[in-house]
Amino acid sequence: MDEAIALEAAEGLRWCARAEREVRARRVAWLCQLAESYHVSQDDVVEALVDVERRIGGSGTPVVSQFLGLEVGPLMGCSEAAALAALADALDLKYRHPELYAAVLGLEVEAFRALAFARKCRPLAEAAAAEVTRRWLRWQSRYASLAGALELAERIMIEVDAEWAAEQERLARESRGVWL
Repeated sequence: MDEAIALEAAEGLRWCARAEREVRARRVAWLCQLAESYHVSQDDVVEALVDVERRIGGSGTPVVSQFLGLEVGPLMGCSEAAALAALADALDLKYRHPELYAAVLGLEVEAFRALAFARKCRPLAEAAAAEVTRRWLRWQSRYASLAGALELAERIMIEVDAEWAAEQERLARESRGVWL
């Protein structure tokens, strides 16, 4: 193989990987921007369709229009439910894990990895989520797989919020019961 062609191909692949990472990071930022700025004017709808805002992310995230999923779904080529899930994850990342959000925008952490982490931390209180993020950011890069990084997050979540972890364990034990 010609060395110049191989080098060009390797550089092309490196460029593609960075471009994909940047596109995923920008998608998160655009989702947040749309969620923060989208509002239906009450003058434009009949009374039965008056916009109601609701929280789709964890505590500390802004409320959004109930119509947002209907607008974003077609833009992303997915269902309303999938759009709302993507919006909730993006808002969680930006508002509950700002250090991690900055790392995603700086292309230091893959967006899919950060979004999965934010989703996993959704049940935590804001202070606990911030502490878990701080610790996780320090160590997550040592885990090549998403599963390993999320397992690390779970261990940190248990350390940071033992009460929450105990309640989750209690609920899991109860759900394994047999009822007649």
